[in-house]
Amino acid sequence: MKKIYERYIKKSVEEDLKSTMVFIGGPRQAGKTTFALNFLPEPSEKHPAYLNWDDLGAKSSLLLIMVFLEGRIIITASSADEVSKESDDLKHGYFTYYLLKGLKGAADVDGDGFIDVNEISSYLNREVPKATGQKQHPVKKGESEGQVVIGRVKIAEKL
Repeated sequence: MKKIYERYIKKSVEEDLKSTMVFIGGPRQAGKTTFALNFLPEPSEKHPAYLNWDDLGAKSSLLLIMVFLEGRIIITASSADEVSKESDDLKHGYFTYYLLKGLKGAADVDGDGFIDVNEISSYLNREVPKATGQKQHPVKKGESEGQVVIGRVKIAEKL
């Protein structure tokens, strides 16, 4: 595993960090914090370059920064004052489960075989709150011109 990390992951992130802000996301307890801290000169969660998404102040600041980045669309799992919900039955968080289901075709409401950012956002905004008893609401920030396709499904493979 260490060879995979060194060869494929670490080098890419180090290169990206030279010119961009890097966001590391994934399921809970997957090692994101340890991974992120390894890129800091002084590995500490108190380092000013480390922003924890679970910290409401950091989350709000990051959302504000991301809104003003040009050419970016961000879809978050929950609003700034909510905690993303996990499900043992789904073996994912609710957001991840419905994101994957949507990308497999459930979000393709017009049936053209393409999932665009508006379709996936609408799908997530409908399904995640319903599944969590209105306790989690995904948020989409940013703007785009024209259709932004983020996935393609074969019509026969749609759910």
